[in-house]
Amino acid sequence: MKIRLVYNNLWRKGTIYNKSDQHPQYPWDDTLLDTPSQFGHSRYGAGTGNGTFVITDENKYIDFDETGVELTGTVALGTYNGLTFAAAIAAAMNAAPGKALTYACVYNETTAKFTISAGSVFNILWNSGSHWQYSIAEPAGYATAQNDVGLSAYTSDARRIHWPAVYFDMDLLALSDINFLGIINHNLTTSCIISLILSTTPDFSSGNTTETLTFHANSIFKFISLVNKRYVRVKIEDPANPNPYIQIGPIWVAKYFEPSRTFSGEGYEDGGEDPSDVEFSPAGVLYAQPRPFIDGINIVFNRLDETSKSEARALIEEVGLTRSLLAVFDYSAPNTNTMLARLEEIAYLTYLGNNRWTWNCGLREIF
Repeated sequence: MKIRLVYNNLWRKGTIYNKSDQHPQYPWDDTLLDTPSQFGHSRYGAGTGNGTFVITDENKYIDFDETGVELTGTVALGTYNGLTFAAAIAAAMNAAPGKALTYACVYNETTAKFTISAGSVFNILWNSGSHWQYSIAEPAGYATAQNDVGLSAYTSDARRIHWPAVYFDMDLLALSDINFLGIINHNLTTSCIISLILSTTPDFSSGNTTETLTFHANSIFKFISLVNKRYVRVKIEDPANPNPYIQIGPIWVAKYFEPSRTFSGEGYEDGGEDPSDVEFSPAGVLYAQPRPFIDGINIVFNRLDETSKSEARALIEEVGLTRSLLAVFDYSAPNTNTMLARLEEIAYLTYLGNNRWTWNCGLREIF
């Protein structure tokens, strides 16, 4: 199987122009950087109400009763954070015709749960109410398997740090060929839904291709059928995340390069280097500052054709010694066979004859 190299990351050249929310100290622009330890975060922290909660006609009702007679509160349509959504729930219940009690609702930014309460016993009809299919149960984290009955306060069953999704939109600045998508480092859970919507229109109203990325710990990569798009929406649904925020590292939206021939001989050199500082005093005492070992590989590509030679030149010019690239050794399973690396040196390609070029590609893994 031929190796695939991904180097021209269109994402880091584009502009993020729209977003559901973000943390001001960890903006989504940090996903444009080339550092795996740099992250963009959704909104969180004291007084922020965490992420964004969108209430539509599909999830605006709360059915409840005080004396056995069903009452209905209607939450105003709109976009909220957890704190303002809680206030809107209380306002809806207090405006319900026929209600006698006074209701309150609070959102705990640490537990990411809502608590609806009153001064006396009341019931919330999550399961049997007239509007249960269109209730606030899902965005507020309440289970619908049964009603909440017999108490004066009810707390969410599940965490909610947003509803239904966190998203942000990228303009690649021009129509671009794309057949590779990636997210390097994240805090997502196995129940998350990760969608990248590729479009020709900035409002994603037409010309869309939607790609779903399958969860994998740490980093996620996917090869897709070639598309030509300009706009990309990253959409993350993970409302019960144990953190109060969604965290995403560098994003890759690119077109891969597959050399015409795989590495020569029986394989490639696998090794690395120790970047620790080592020094001896005049008396022969060893002083050392240990640093993590850096893995590396050396791949010799023989008999590359002219097209691959041109791609290799373009790769060298694009990344130089400072930008990262991805080396995918088994593209049928990229999540477990990809190295994030930098070139060890700028290596010339050697001409051996017509359509025959040799390229000694040394890579050092990035941590």
